[in-house]
Amino acid sequence: MKSRLFKRRSTRLWFLSVSILVVVFGVHGAWSLWISRGVARAAGVYFVNGGESCIVIEAVGLRDLKVRETPGIVTSHALPVLSSRWTAQIEDGRLILRQFSRLDMRSQLHPLPQVSTLLRMDLAPSVSSRGDWDLVGAIAREMAPRILSPGYWQMLYRSRSLNAAVSALSHSIQDDAPRFLDFRLDPGTPPLRSFLHRVNDPRVAEFFRERRSARPTPRSVSLIRSLSIDRPRDPYVALHRIDVEAAVGRPEVASRLMEEWDKKNAATPDVLLAESARRVRAEIALAEAKQSAPGLPSLRDFSLYTRTASGVLHANMNLQAKLAWFRRIGSLPTLWCDDEAVGLVRNVPRRSLAKDDSRERSDSSLFSYLDVNVARTAATLHLFQGERTESLEILSGAYRVGQSWNANGSLLSRMIGIAVRTIAIDGLGLYVLNACETPEDVEEVWTTLERLDKTPGQEDGEDMAAGEFPGLLSWMINESDTRPNLEEALTRHNVADARFQILRTAAAAWHRFLKIGEFPRSDDEFDLLAGEGLPADDFASTESLRFATVESGRFRVYSVGPDSDDDQTSIEYDSTNGTLSDGDIFLTVPREREFPFPKEGVRAVSAPDLLRQFPNGLPQDPFASTEGRPLSIVDSTTADPVVVFSFGPDADERESVPPFYRSAEGSIGLSSASRTPGSRLQLIFGRTGENASTPWILARPPQPSYDPTNGATSEGDLFVEIPR
Repeated sequence: MKSRLFKRRSTRLWFLSVSILVVVFGVHGAWSLWISRGVARAAGVYFVNGGESCIVIEAVGLRDLKVRETPGIVTSHALPVLSSRWTAQIEDGRLILRQFSRLDMRSQLHPLPQVSTLLRMDLAPSVSSRGDWDLVGAIAREMAPRILSPGYWQMLYRSRSLNAAVSALSHSIQDDAPRFLDFRLDPGTPPLRSFLHRVNDPRVAEFFRERRSARPTPRSVSLIRSLSIDRPRDPYVALHRIDVEAAVGRPEVASRLMEEWDKKNAATPDVLLAESARRVRAEIALAEAKQSAPGLPSLRDFSLYTRTASGVLHANMNLQAKLAWFRRIGSLPTLWCDDEAVGLVRNVPRRSLAKDDSRERSDSSLFSYLDVNVARTAATLHLFQGERTESLEILSGAYRVGQSWNANGSLLSRMIGIAVRTIAIDGLGLYVLNACETPEDVEEVWTTLERLDKTPGQEDGEDMAAGEFPGLLSWMINESDTRPNLEEALTRHNVADARFQILRTAAAAWHRFLKIGEFPRSDDEFDLLAGEGLPADDFASTESLRFATVESGRFRVYSVGPDSDDDQTSIEYDSTNGTLSDGDIFLTVPREREFPFPKEGVRAVSAPDLLRQFPNGLPQDPFASTEGRPLSIVDSTTADPVVVFSFGPDADERESVPPFYRSAEGSIGLSSASRTPGSRLQLIFGRTGENASTPWILARPPQPSYDPTNGATSEGDLFVEIPR
């Protein structure tokens, strides 16, 4: 009896155990099948980041995924990647990608030479494109032994000048324990469609490997053309085809294909694909610019400086070649900017949509700022010789340089571009109000101003940080609650815009005065602007620029400035008081030219003779160490003519000249104690202080002509000899 009962219990226990095992193995099998289904779904070849990158995800067994290294790094735009590692896994039906990278940050507005990054990307099967994955969440973390101070971005807001901003940011490092800079998407941010776009074609990965070279190889051209034939509806493949056609010198084909692409994909929900399309349009403009200016030296050739063992930077081009380069740039029909060639492209350049390798380092952007000051000074000196065409072409080219830097690239490049535009605007203003003495003269320069105003591809101020980070990270920052404060950069951009529009309006007012002897009294009396009305004032919402007649009948065109208060030009805006300081931005149009440059050029037998022709003194010397100091004069001798000169980039006003001596009663003379036998007289006219009209007189042997090939800030003056 007991044996029978024991057998029954044993049988039940056996059946129960088997049932449990069946259920467990069944659930485990079902779960494994589900996991393997997710792994199988994730495996494939993908375009990433709007098509600029490519990754290959492979299934390893039933449960694991492996990301095979491929060209194109998600967290890198044009930054050299020192190392990178990927992981991938399926969690609750989502694909989790992680990328660990070390980036070289020296090309960016960043105080750290290297930064380690961790990017986690949470992806779900796409709701709109089968096989694709939408980005539904992301976290980016920057790490370094010495990390950014908490006020990294706020430094931009508080700085009073470009130099102050760069200096503050380059020193905003703390030496304490490691910290992190995180960017997270807000929970309500909509998914980023097709962040992984499936192609499952091994030729895509092969194309990306081939396309890393500076120029498309025959193999990469063949691959992308065959891919576009086999996948005619794929917008990512089409963009790369267009990019390659432009890069091989077929802009007409690329332009036609781009028009077709825009018709089909103008409303794409993939914001990163739209950004890639913008870059491809830039590549087309680059190809068009190359055709319009064959043989034009590249920006790298123009701005590259070689550093010697002693630390001196020697330019690649001499002064005359640089000035000729500015003149050619000013005539281009499109914007340009690349460290490899001309065209509307990035300042942190990628010479193609796919290329992601390291680029050479140079100090080009910072020293081009110096070059533009040299160009502006040279343009002013050309006016003394009556060479107006040369002067205007140089200034036009300088403004184009500023436009292109302002339009694209890192935030530092954009800020430098704004500063360069301001330098060029000052030079153009000097030209318009002093070299133009007839209505026809103004009409001639108006053509240049309108061409500059309507240059395609200019920055509108809404995307100032677009080049500071790669596409995904830039989108994350803009969509997160840790987005940077760019009010400083945006304000400076708007100030530069306002100054240029004020210049255009002042030119129209000067044209009317030269034509009928009266300044405009209403908006419709600005002759050259009659068809479009006064330009808008970015600082006064929907209102336009304003104008007023001030003391001595002079005329002013103005913007209310960053404080948005109309001060009736009683306070002049000065960015050195703070980018958001009080005051109006204005330009004064006198009834008589302040510096009456004659059309045929200046002639003078002596310094006093020259000054009689310029009763208001000479234009400002941008390189004088005393702010506001005008250009200087070396008086004539029996053998040598009068010379008008600028101190040049070495700004040696106080370093290599003897002490100043003020002549008695303002007459021209020299203290015998300071005179060097055989030296020429140099008159430096101060324009500040109680007796600003009294010249300072000193002796100094003549300096040689400035030559950048002797060093970026080498000795030498920029000068022009005045014929007798």
